[in-house]
Amino acid sequence: MAYLTSYVTRVNLSATMVEINKVGLALKTTTALALTVCSVTYGAGQVISGWLCDRYKPHNLILLGFSVTAYVNLLVGVMPQESWLVPLWGINGFAQAMMWPPMVRILSAALEEEDYRRACVRVSWGSSVGTMLVYLAAPLIIQVLNVRWVFYACAAAAVAMLVFWKLAYDGNFEPVTPAVRQTQTASGVPMGSLAAALMAAVFFGIVLQGSLRDGVTIWMPSYV
Repeated sequence: MAYLTSYVTRVNLSATMVEINKVGLALKTTTALALTVCSVTYGAGQVISGWLCDRYKPHNLILLGFSVTAYVNLLVGVMPQESWLVPLWGINGFAQAMMWPPMVRILSAALEEEDYRRACVRVSWGSSVGTMLVYLAAPLIIQVLNVRWVFYACAAAAVAMLVFWKLAYDGNFEPVTPAVRQTQTASGVPMGSLAAALMAAVFFGIVLQGSLRDGVTIWMPSYV
């Protein structure tokens, strides 16, 4: 539910971009720039968030992420001029980066290896469900009210998830088993130039896959 909510509060801009441009809330170039900046801050934030997970409670990082994304979505809904959109959505990208790394950290500490692998797959379903939910709900909200209410609704969803997470998860972070870390350290990862070459190849593949997938996802409403 948390990962689903994080997607609801992130893909809503791309889902409403056509209407935002139509009503004059922001130009297409501005919304495109906002989405690009969000991708950059989201990617950079993943690295920072992963580092913070080893030093602070992941539970608190997720709370902070939902707090910031709720506030940003609310501000986008009430923004008086389009110049607000790019910096706000850049902040939202960084807030979104506080979701997935802490979730993985919590799962790796709480579950054994096989359960951890299954849980990661199931949690990732939230991205697909969240995206479909936004694409289905946004047109209805726009038809009944207006595009600003899409962001109000997403902000409300983030607040609801914030409260639910606070009440449902007690922040216990003591590892049940070190099985996952044992598997990782015993895998015999090669060092030196070969490791660097393999890492570069993997990194390049991830960039291409992300560019294709996210590019199609972001611009699909415009294509349609």
